[in-house]
Amino acid sequence: MNNANVNWTATHADAVAAADGEFILPNDLPDVKRIVNTVTQVSGCRTFLEGQTVSAEGELCVKILFTGDDSNLHCAGYKLPFSVSAALRESDGARVAAALYGQPDTQTRLSNPRKFSVRIKVPVLFAVRLANEWEPFIDGVQDSGLQYKTVTTVTYAASTVTEDDIPYAEDLHIPESYPEPDRMICGIFIPSAPVVSPSDGTAEITFNADAVLLYLTEDGVTECFKTQVTVTHQTDDDSITPGSVCSCCVYVKDQKFSLTTDKSGRLRTVELDVTYSVSLLCETEKELTYTGDMFSTEKYSSAEYGDITLRRVGLPYTTHVTVSGETKAIPDTRIITATSACRDVSCERTNGQTAVGGVMDAYIVYEESGEYKTLTVPVPFRVLIPYSSPENSELYAYVTSGSPNVRADGDKIYVDAELYIRLCAESTCKDRAVTVFRISDRQRERDKTSLRLYRPNGETVWSVAKKFGVPVAELEKYNGGTDGTVLIIP
Repeated sequence: MNNANVNWTATHADAVAAADGEFILPNDLPDVKRIVNTVTQVSGCRTFLEGQTVSAEGELCVKILFTGDDSNLHCAGYKLPFSVSAALRESDGARVAAALYGQPDTQTRLSNPRKFSVRIKVPVLFAVRLANEWEPFIDGVQDSGLQYKTVTTVTYAASTVTEDDIPYAEDLHIPESYPEPDRMICGIFIPSAPVVSPSDGTAEITFNADAVLLYLTEDGVTECFKTQVTVTHQTDDDSITPGSVCSCCVYVKDQKFSLTTDKSGRLRTVELDVTYSVSLLCETEKELTYTGDMFSTEKYSSAEYGDITLRRVGLPYTTHVTVSGETKAIPDTRIITATSACRDVSCERTNGQTAVGGVMDAYIVYEESGEYKTLTVPVPFRVLIPYSSPENSELYAYVTSGSPNVRADGDKIYVDAELYIRLCAESTCKDRAVTVFRISDRQRERDKTSLRLYRPNGETVWSVAKKFGVPVAELEKYNGGTDGTVLIIP
C-alpha cells in the first residue's frame, strides 16, 4: 500500500511596501500653490514564492489634488512601482501565497511650484499555504491476514486564481440637481470588498464601487458628485467549487473619466473606463483517508506511528454595516469630497458571537472662507456579529469601507460610511497515523485452532461476539476476560 496525501496548513507573514519618487507637473497644469489632498490606490499586484521568501510587486497609483496659482482645484496622477518581501517562519512545502494590502500612508511634499516628492508605505499581510506531505507505506511481504483501521478526515487543496486586464465601462449621468460641469478636475474609482458566489468550475464576483467626480462649473465653483456602480464578473477555473473561496481581492489598474455631452447636448455625461484585476485564494476540501492502526494476524509485524497536523477552516461570514460620526466645524463649511479607510481592526469572542472593532478614518476636503482645506474625522466602531467559532480557533477579520457620505449642517460635519466585514476562523489539531509498517517472513506461532486478532475500540464483549458469531463465554475463555486491548477471536 503506497498512498501519498497532502495536508495543507497556513502561516502568515507581515511586511511593509515602500516606494518614493519625484514628479514634474505636466505643462498644461498651472503652478502649485498648495497641496490639498493625496489619494493612493494599490494596483497590478503579483504574489510569488521563492525558497523561504514570499514577495509581491505591483504599482501604486497616486492622485494629488492641489490648488493652482489660478485659485482653482487641479489634479495630477502618477504611478510608482513597488516590491516587498518577507521571510517565512515555516517554509517547508510552501506553495501558494496571497497578499492583502492595508491603507497606504502617503506623504507628499512640494519641492518647488512644479515638482512633487512622494513617499508611500503600505502594510502587507501575506497568507501562505504549506503542503505537508505524509506517505504511509508497508515494507515487506503482503499478508492476507493483515488487518487495519482507516480514518477519513478532511484536508485542503489550495490554489490561486488570477485574472488581469478586465475591462469595465459605464456612462455616469450628473443629475439636474447639480450644476452643469465645465471641466473635469478628477475622478476616483473606489471598489469595495467583493462578494463571491462560487459553483463547480466558476465563480461570480460582484462588488460595488464608488465613483467620485470632481469638476468645475462655468462660474469656477468646485462641485463633487458621487454615485455607486455595481460590477459583476465571472471567473472560470476547475479549482473553484462551492465554499472553496476563502479570500478575494479586486485591484484597479487603470481608470479614466471623460466628460462628454448627453443627448440634449449638455455636458452631463461622464464616460468611465476602468481596467481591473481579481485574485482568488481557493481551498477545496479533500477527503483524506489514513491508517489509524495496523497489525498482522499471520506473521510477525511491527508499526511506527507519527503525528499529522490537520487544519480546519470555518466557513467565512460576511456582512455590511453602517457607521456614523460627527465633528465640529465652522458654519457654512462646504464639503468638496471625501474618502475613508479602516485601521486598528480587532475581533474577539463574546457570548457565542464575535465583536469586531476598529477605527474608520474619513478624509474630507472642504472649502472654508474661499480656501480649500482637509480634515480627518476618526469614527470608532464596534459591531456584534452572530458568528460563533470554537474557542481553540484563531479568528481573522477583514474590514474595508467605501467612500463616505459627508454633509455639513450648521456647526457640525456628519459622516456615514458603509463597512464590509468578512470573518473566518481557523484551527488545527493533531492525530496519529501509521507511518511505517513492516511484516516479517516468519510465520506467527499458532495452536491448532485458527485464531484472529481484533482491537475492540470501545465495543462491548457482547457486540464483538455478535460481530464474529462466537459465544461470549468462549470469547472470555480465550482471552482470560475481555479487558485486553487486542482480543483473540476463536
